[in-house]
Amino acid sequence: MSRCVLFALLLSLLLLAESTDYDVVVDEKMWLSACNSEDDEGNTPISDVMDVSDLSFVLDNDYETLYISGDITVKLERPTTPIKMEVNVKHWERSQWVPTIISLKRDDFCKSLEDPFEFWYTFIATQIPKEERPCPPNLGQVYSMRNVTNRMRAEKMPNWDVEGDLKAVLHFTIGKLKTCFLVYFTITKV
Repeated sequence: MSRCVLFALLLSLLLLAESTDYDVVVDEKMWLSACNSEDDEGNTPISDVMDVSDLSFVLDNDYETLYISGDITVKLERPTTPIKMEVNVKHWERSQWVPTIISLKRDDFCKSLEDPFEFWYTFIATQIPKEERPCPPNLGQVYSMRNVTNRMRAEKMPNWDVEGDLKAVLHFTIGKLKTCFLVYFTITKV
């Protein structure tokens, strides 16, 4: 079977597949929790990479929406090698974090920030002005956040069983330096 016919067949099957929208709400714990020994494969704490002490959080009347404002300051020299990123997602089930099939690996994180096919692109593009998101960053680079919300909608995603409380374990690698931090979030189907 030719590649074109196979591609057309797969595309038609994907168009028939059910997709759905998800609301994603990031928990305020994300700035307060370091990786535990079970998750941490890094050799450098995130506090040695960036200073987030200037951030403030305002809770909206719905008691879920946070508005984050303040500055994040980079504490490292500009890297000469690409920044690598690896993400593994765990689901909270029966009082424990259970690994899921969801994982990401990007050999050039900066390049992926500009890729419109990445699921975070819409959030980044709408929340942080282009001139304020240079990547890789310079020593002392300040990322100013003004009323950045902790909510986003992922549209037309595969209809997976991903609802509930999740934890993303993020590892960033720059040369020999590797750091870890956690992002807690809740997904609900719209």
